[in-house]
Amino acid sequence: RWRDEEEARREIVQFLRDDREISRTWQRLISEGQRRGASFDELAGRIDDAVGDRYAESFEQLAQLPGGSALPSAATVERLRDYAQARRDASRELADGLRAHDAAQIRAALEKARRARQAPEAADKR
Repeated sequence: RWRDEEEARREIVQFLRDDREISRTWQRLISEGQRRGASFDELAGRIDDAVGDRYAESFEQLAQLPGGSALPSAATVERLRDYAQARRDASRELADGLRAHDAAQIRAALEKARRARQAPEAADKR
C-alpha cells in the first residue's frame, strides 16, 4: 500500500508540473494565434496536439494508478482526474469552435476551461 501511495504522490507532482506547462502553452497558442493571425484551422490543430492530447494522456496516467479509495491521496487523484478531463473537453470544444468559426462555442469553451481551472483551487480551500 505504501508503494501505491508513493506512486500516486509522484504522479500528482508530475501532473501539476505538466499542467502548468500545458496551461502556459494554451495561453501562448492563443496569444500567438491572435498576434500572427493564424487560421482558425491551424490554431485548432495546435490546440488539439499541444493541449487536448496532453490532458488526455494525463487523465489516462492518473486513471491507471493503483490503490483505489483506500489511499490517503485518492481524493486528490480523483479531483485531478476530473480536472484533466474537463480541461481536455474544453480544449477539444475550443478547437471544434475554431474550426466551425463559432464565436459562441469558442466563448463557452474558454469559460469551461476557466471554470475547470478554478475547481481544484476551490476544493483545496475547503
